[in-house]
Amino acid sequence: MSSYLPFVVIGLTTGSVYALAATGLVLTYKTSRVFNFAHGSMATVAVLLFFALVDRGRIGWQLAAAVAVVGIGPALGIAFELVGRRLTPLTTEAKVLATIGVVLFVSGGVALWGAQAFGGGPPASHPALPGDLVRILGGLAAAAVGAIVAIPAIRVAGIYLAVATFGFGVLLE
Repeated sequence: MSSYLPFVVIGLTTGSVYALAATGLVLTYKTSRVFNFAHGSMATVAVLLFFALVDRGRIGWQLAAAVAVVGIGPALGIAFELVGRRLTPLTTEAKVLATIGVVLFVSGGVALWGAQAFGGGPPASHPALPGDLVRILGGLAAAAVGAIVAIPAIRVAGIYLAVATFGFGVLLE
């Protein structure tokens, strides 16, 4: 049974990430009527910023994670909100082209800036975790997986209740 545990954890984590991404896509589409093809590109910006801060900036991974999630996440959300407001009155083709343009913009930025930020060689440092910390984190893995599964489920249930019970569905249409 213990040989299956890593696969269960990986599967639950991957499925939860897909669920969060799908929820974000649906919420973006229902509120702005723009299908955001750049949804993954915006996540890529946060991940690459985290990697650059840890690997090249020599910042601790805890601070880098906080900057990437708390700093860049809301900033990108606000930026897409402004873009979405301008795209709402346009045709469907223009909306699709605009979000694909954001994907190309991010890809070009990574191609131009990424070489300097990430380099081509091995990482400058490897984040080392002490053995006790690894054991503590191993003990908390079940709670983390539970949270990873529970948060998207609660989020989806809350959106469903808001749409079905409180009449927000009428506002979204």
